[in-house]
Amino acid sequence: MANPKRSGGRKAAASMVTPASPRRRARLTLFFGAGAEASDGLPTGGRFALEVIRRAKDPIDAFKADRVRINGGCTMAYRKWLPVDLMKQRVAHFGKSERSRIFEDSLRGGYARVVASLDAYDASATAFMGKHGVARSRVEALFREASAGATLGAERYAHVAVSDSITRDPSSLFASEFFSAILTLAKARGPHDEMTRLARATMQFYLGAHGQGAMHAMSDNPLKNAPDDNPAFAELGRLFDVNPVDAGVAAFEAVMDHQEGGPVDATAPRLFQILAVSVLEAAVEQFLDYRAMLDELLPSLYRPRDSWAKFTKVSLFLRATRDYVVQQQNAARGVTDGYYHDLAVALAARRFELVRVGSSNYTDLCHSAIRELHQEPVLALNGSLDLSLDPYKNEIVPASRSAQVARFLVPFLFTQSGVKPLTSVDVSRKYVAYYDAVKDSDAAVVAGFGFHGDDGHINALFRQAVDDDGKRLIVLQYASDGAFDVAAAREALGESLRVENTERITVLPVDQRRLVNGELWTDAVLNALS
Repeated sequence: MANPKRSGGRKAAASMVTPASPRRRARLTLFFGAGAEASDGLPTGGRFALEVIRRAKDPIDAFKADRVRINGGCTMAYRKWLPVDLMKQRVAHFGKSERSRIFEDSLRGGYARVVASLDAYDASATAFMGKHGVARSRVEALFREASAGATLGAERYAHVAVSDSITRDPSSLFASEFFSAILTLAKARGPHDEMTRLARATMQFYLGAHGQGAMHAMSDNPLKNAPDDNPAFAELGRLFDVNPVDAGVAAFEAVMDHQEGGPVDATAPRLFQILAVSVLEAAVEQFLDYRAMLDELLPSLYRPRDSWAKFTKVSLFLRATRDYVVQQQNAARGVTDGYYHDLAVALAARRFELVRVGSSNYTDLCHSAIRELHQEPVLALNGSLDLSLDPYKNEIVPASRSAQVARFLVPFLFTQSGVKPLTSVDVSRKYVAYYDAVKDSDAAVVAGFGFHGDDGHINALFRQAVDDDGKRLIVLQYASDGAFDVAAAREALGESLRVENTERITVLPVDQRRLVNGELWTDAVLNALS
């Protein structure tokens, strides 16, 4: 370009400037996981697992009614697929043995979270009080009433600690104000009182979690500096393959059997008993995972003749899951403060062009929030409340047609499981459609999704888009108050996804209000792209 001074000065230069073209709006593909619906009030993780396990028996009457209908209307070929004397077969459901198995499998990998949760006993107790609207003054008054005039917090059991033979880590449980209060009430009420039982169950749970950690460390490395090339040193860790998990079963059963009803602060014993169970419940929610059990049962959906008991257990479990999610979905209707509402506001303002939305969730909450602004349906990659699976034909059926099909159907929801088959052509097309949408976007934006191993089918989509297609991946990762190491989070995410080109990944720390460093997530995403 010629120097303006040599072309007639500023006037000449101005004549050479072309009008700026409007900046193209970013084209984004979004993906929402369970964490994105937490602001709508839907439970995630351990809370979700706990509530479904509690309800696993509830659909038994509906299942039996379907059996009568199917027995009277199915084809002869289908009848051969079922056990002989169908109507005489017992309908098995999740019972105490399955619940104990889930607890044991979960605690083996979650013991550290149990210890951390119980060490934060006072925080959980305070959250319980806030949830139920019980003022501290009311708690103090009831404690004085039940303890013959003692003051809440005056007596602490801080001198009690876990034996050094189990752990040398500090234990905060016994220094806690509220657990000390429960121990004080247990002392006053005697060895057979419910308060004593809950206090003992809490300590057993705590010690069991510490013990599990100690056994894990011993089994991994029982001897220091042992040579690798001498077979005499092999398998010594198996000596410590014991089961301290049993120590926490009483706590888990207390949580599973708990039913709320009426004011929690009606009496002093009731308040502190429910508080104790609620703190145990908060600890259980930190680690509960039914994945191993469900993975073991799911194949039986295709072999009811040989595995009828497992078939009925998993059928009832999936029905209970659907019933619970429907209940939570209905309760969330009308919520206007969440990721989906933020997305609707951004679309209405034409902040960016939305190519497609994918989800690992089962609800229609996202589609309901944006359907007036984006006509394409949300691609539900882990199943949907609107779909049922026909194991006999290995095909998907609209849930609205389930009653017209004279075969056993189950809700098409594969939760906390590594068994997520691409069951039909239509389902396979959803994965391909979402992948094509990502390729057609400037970036894929993910919120509330953990990229866990049991979602490998979804992880593979993003890995291929990043490594093979050069697409950007922007992940909104929940971060509580405090420091957040973005570089470390990106490296960890790259390892989870097995992505080679981690420079194409952007991690944005988002808080409970969906803000990234004080900025709404939709704005933060667009700024990250600029």
